Parts: sequence; structure tokens; C-alpha cells
Amino acid sequence: MSAAKIKTFDVDDLDRSITDNDRLIMAETILAWADLDTGISRLIMLVFDLDESSGSGSILIGNMDLKTKAEKIKVLYDHIGNKAAATNMSKLITAMKEYSFCRNAVAHRKVIGRMTSDPTRIAFLSAKHVKGEVGKYEILAIDHSEFIASAKFARAASVKVHELMIKFEDSGDDRANSEPSVAQTVSFGVVKTM
Repeated sequence: MSAAKIKTFDVDDLDRSITDNDRLIMAETILAWADLDTGISRLIMLVFDLDESSGSGSILIGNMDLKTKAEKIKVLYDHIGNKAAATNMSKLITAMKEYSFCRNAVAHRKVIGRMTSDPTRIAFLSAKHVKGEVGKYEILAIDHSEFIASAKFARAASVKVHELMIKFEDSGDDRANSEPSVAQTVSFGVVKTM
């Protein structure tokens, strides 16, 4: 993913409309991350052996954000001494930090159009000010390729989480002790797509 660069935004370079393709790319990004979030929610309930039938697991995790859920799973793995699983969760957390930038822009910023000079860059406005610049606010211009890479990562991570859930469910009731073999067979990492 590209690093953010601070520069003056040229309002004259902004086309205040977006295309159906822009909308589809943003929607796929959000849907892919929702898939990953749901998978991690299910995984946290399995890892912590929370009762799903009573709803206590979903009540306990409530609106916990994705990063926190993944970190809690890692903390449990560290606690029980499962280094392989903790390492894999660390890889997932690191990759999520890299790829979630696009998702967060769509979810938490206002779409204001696309760049005239580069129509594959969608512009987002935030209420977040530019540090040290009174009266100036952040505008992000993110290329389609970054949204596509973000969605691709989230979909691939969701598949791996699903594989891990299946192995967990197949391992029986002694999940904490059977997990090392599962953790060694499912590995997360940064997917390079560009």
C-alpha cells in the first residue's frame, strides 16, 4: 500500500462525481473487510470457547473492533504458550494495519469525488485537521488499485480464518491443546498484489 504523502490539494483537479465502478470498488472493499471481521468474531468465540447458543460470546465481544479481536486472540495464544499461533496472529495484525487504510477511508470519511488528472483516484474528506495548519483538513486521494489490493487481502485472510475455524471445530473439545498443529498449518502474511 502506498504511504500517505502530505501536499496541498488542488480543488480545481476534483471532479465532484464518482462512477458506478468507483462505487463497486468501494463496496467490495467494505464487504471483504466485513467478511474478515465476521470470521474473526467467530474465531474469537471458538478460541475462547464461548457459548454461541446462548449468545454470550456475541454479547461479550459486542462492537469490539477487528484489530482488538485479533489482538485478544494473540494474547490468549501468548498466554497458553502457543508461539506458532501467536506469531501467525501477529502477521495477520501487521497485514491488517497495512491494508485497512482503504477500508477505513470508505467507512469513516466523506467521498467528495475523484481526481480529474487521475480518474482512478477517489478523494475523501475528513473532519481531521492537518497538524499545525489552522483551517486545513485532510483529504485523501486513493487509487483503485489500493482498494482492490485491500479487498483481495481481506478476502484471502477470510479464507484462512475460515480454514482455521474448520480445523478448530474438527479438533474437538480440547481446543487449547490441539491448536498448535492448527496454527502451524494456517499462516497469515502480507499479500503483495501490485
